[in-house]
Amino acid sequence: MHLALIGLGNWGRRIAGCVASTADAELVTCFGRDPDRRRAFAEQIGTRPAASFEALLDDKGIDAVMIATPHSTHADLVCAAAAAGKHVFVEKPMTLSVTDAQRCIDAAARAGVLLYVNHFRRRAAATVALRSMAGDGELGMVQQLEAVFTRPVGIGDTTGWRGDPAETPAGGMTALGVHMVDNLQAVAGPVQRLSAMSKPVLGRNAIDDVTGVLLEYRSGPLAYLGTSLTVPKRVTFGVSGTDAAAWSADDGTRLLRQERDAEVPEELKVQVLDPVLASVNAFVDNVRTHTAPDTGGKEGLEVVAVLEAITHSAAEGGAVVELDDVRAGR
Repeated sequence: MHLALIGLGNWGRRIAGCVASTADAELVTCFGRDPDRRRAFAEQIGTRPAASFEALLDDKGIDAVMIATPHSTHADLVCAAAAAGKHVFVEKPMTLSVTDAQRCIDAAARAGVLLYVNHFRRRAAATVALRSMAGDGELGMVQQLEAVFTRPVGIGDTTGWRGDPAETPAGGMTALGVHMVDNLQAVAGPVQRLSAMSKPVLGRNAIDDVTGVLLEYRSGPLAYLGTSLTVPKRVTFGVSGTDAAAWSADDGTRLLRQERDAEVPEELKVQVLDPVLASVNAFVDNVRTHTAPDTGGKEGLEVVAVLEAITHSAAEGGAVVELDDVRAGR
């Protein structure tokens, strides 16, 4: 499969490395707005720079486009790539609004191409095992879920687009928390309503430092989601049921389980893998086999709806927001 990469930052480099490790896939060209950076990136990765975005889309030898650009640019790039008949792999969040997310879904459907959103953390080994436990009823009736993703990337001066509140609404929720939103919905399904607070506690940058969210799911459980850009890294995701609780720790590399009557948890072995590589492999496999991805447009839109609801709620001091209103554009 011949792939093209748009967006040549650090994450674009990570994706390019995963493509190089994926069987039967090749990164044949790349594009970024800066011609010098584009040429340097292409030379280092071992591909060719595209003369322009339009030339990339006109290239009949390209099967799919991988997008790793600022959040606000995703919708237009996805729609243009789909209109050119290219399958699309886009970074999360898919867009910053439900309206734009639906526009991407519609464009892919009209063109008959696959739309894949890179919510790769649901593929972490411990998270996969935890999702299986919950789905198989091993934890009993699921009552409560919790997720935390913190990382001190905003402790200093945040420059560039990641430090722009318009690109990162609710601070770390856009860059970090959306991973956990996807993990939570993979277990509990769609969100019914939520309440959120978000603020710049440290206040060194224009974006919020910390965000906390309470969520209620249509399927019944409640959940807590927290994220911060100014405290040490912690990535945990847990599910508690009437029989047992289990949680992934250390960014999906460890799995712990605690029976209802136990005082301490036991650690279960998991086979650690690279979830980003697993996600790229899944995308290539979905395209080749013409199968629907588990993180396609529908799943991506649900995450965007939650993110949009969080920003609405936080702006109103924690007001409860009904997700159906956000999904409907109200």
